[in-house]
Amino acid sequence: MMSGIKLVALDIEGTLTQEGIWLRLHHLVGISDQEGLQWFTKYYNKRWTFAQWADVVIKRYKNSGILRRDIEAVLRDVHFLPQAKVTVAMLRQHYSLALLSSTPNIFVGEVAKQLSIETYYANYTFVYDRTDKIIDIKYRAEDAIVKQQFLKDFCKKKRLRPEEIVYIGHSANDLEAFLYTKRGILIGKGNEALVKACWRQVQQLSDVVPILV
Repeated sequence: MMSGIKLVALDIEGTLTQEGIWLRLHHLVGISDQEGLQWFTKYYNKRWTFAQWADVVIKRYKNSGILRRDIEAVLRDVHFLPQAKVTVAMLRQHYSLALLSSTPNIFVGEVAKQLSIETYYANYTFVYDRTDKIIDIKYRAEDAIVKQQFLKDFCKKKRLRPEEIVYIGHSANDLEAFLYTKRGILIGKGNEALVKACWRQVQQLSDVVPILV
C-alpha cells in the first residue's frame, strides 16, 4: 500500500468496461453511427459548443418516445473488461475506491453495485414523464471537466488533498483529473497531453496492482 494515498478513483468505460454505452443507446433511439460522428466532429472542431452538441442529442432522445425500461435494459447490461473485477477486488483491500464517469447514472450505479463500490459520480441523468417516456437528459458539466469537478467536491467533503488521490483512466476526458491529482495512471497509449500529464503509464488495468499494492 502506498503511503499518503487515501482514495483510488477510476474511470469506467475503456478502463473497467468495454466502451460504447452511448453508442448502444444512440442505436436504440435511431441515431446512426454517421450522425453521431458528424455531431461529435462539429463539437471536437469547435463549430459547436458542448451545450449545442448535447441539445441536438437530447432532442433526438426526447422525440424517440423511448421508454425507461428499454433504456435501463441497455444501461444495466454491463460488459466488464478482463481482470477488471479481480483488480478492483485487490485494490479494495487497501484503499477506498470511487468511480467517476461521463456516462448515465443508472449505468454507473450498476457498475458500482457489481464491483461493491459505494462512492460513484455520473455526469448524466435521464428524466421521464408519468408514462415512463424520456423527456430530458440532465448533465452537470462538459465531459472534459466534470471529473475534475467530482474530485474537487470529494476533496472538500472528505477534507482530502488532491495528491492523496490516485486517478486511473485512459481517454482525453481524464486529462483534467490527471492534472488535478498529479497522480494519474494512464492505461494504454493515450494522447500526447495524457502522456505528459500522467504520473504512471501502464499497458492494462492489472498493471496498476504492483504500483499501488
